[in-house]
Amino acid sequence: MNGRFAGRGMLGVLAAGGVWCGSLAFAGVDDATGDDAAPLAGPKVAERASRKASIVEREFDGKLKRVEQHPVLMALDRMDLSAQERAKIDRVLAERNAQLDGIVRENLRDLIEAGLAKQAGDQAAAQAKFAELMKKARPFLDRGPLLGELRPVMSPEKFQELKGAVDEYVSAAAQDSMNAPGAKRQNRLGATIAQGFEGFGQEVKASYDRVFASGAREFEDLIKHLDLTPEQESKVRQKVQGLVERTYGKPTKRQQIRVFLDVYAELTPEQRKKLSERIGAEQRAERSLRRSGGVVGGGGDAAEPDAMRPMSDEPDDAP
Repeated sequence: MNGRFAGRGMLGVLAAGGVWCGSLAFAGVDDATGDDAAPLAGPKVAERASRKASIVEREFDGKLKRVEQHPVLMALDRMDLSAQERAKIDRVLAERNAQLDGIVRENLRDLIEAGLAKQAGDQAAAQAKFAELMKKARPFLDRGPLLGELRPVMSPEKFQELKGAVDEYVSAAAQDSMNAPGAKRQNRLGATIAQGFEGFGQEVKASYDRVFASGAREFEDLIKHLDLTPEQESKVRQKVQGLVERTYGKPTKRQQIRVFLDVYAELTPEQRKKLSERIGAEQRAERSLRRSGGVVGGGGDAAEPDAMRPMSDEPDDAP
């Protein structure tokens, strides 16, 4: 095995998968409620609410069904908007997402440490890291809420419809939080403000998904492709996740190759053959793209996809 066989693209898949596995559960993103982010397309729904653009739905016990993405985006998905209106909204979302994605890439260490602290049950440390992240995200937060940015690109009628749906949901979520068993006593204003903090956490989670989802899918696909035994899969995930946690998502080339060789040593001859064939196919596809002037994620001076950008090419002084 050599560095060429351990293709840069495959190493990127391993590292991106480790980031995904190791730090998604960071502080403050358990509930999908609050302020802004996530892709425009909303989740599938069996039927729309009877009230136009309403996103308030109840469980059988009367509790509010928490939305899976930001309320603004859920409401937009249920509104009757023209292609031109949606195009303007998409541009606003793209600008916001690009700025937040950059912040997430630059602060992987805080995200990983927050996730590890939360998994260890150290809520104080997790929240402290989350607070640091909010400080670093100040340029993004200074943009204000998504609703404010959407007002100029929507007609007054459509904006009021959107605002009404979001306000209705936030009010219901605040009331639901106040009524939850064991909830800390707070007034309605405090509960409403809390929705905003949950919203920022949801924004960060959505950004994290955008930045690393592609690499994570490839990592999971690779695991399935190699047909690992449960014991092998556990060892591979531990090796990759351990690398990411030690390097805070920015392993050097040498560190990437080292973990690749460690993973390779766990494979059977048949699994090694599968891996070799997969890397060979990947390299052939990359060469083909280069010849055609396309952008590829591995080797040479070609641009890398987002999931691989956090990796450093600096020399590794570790033994």
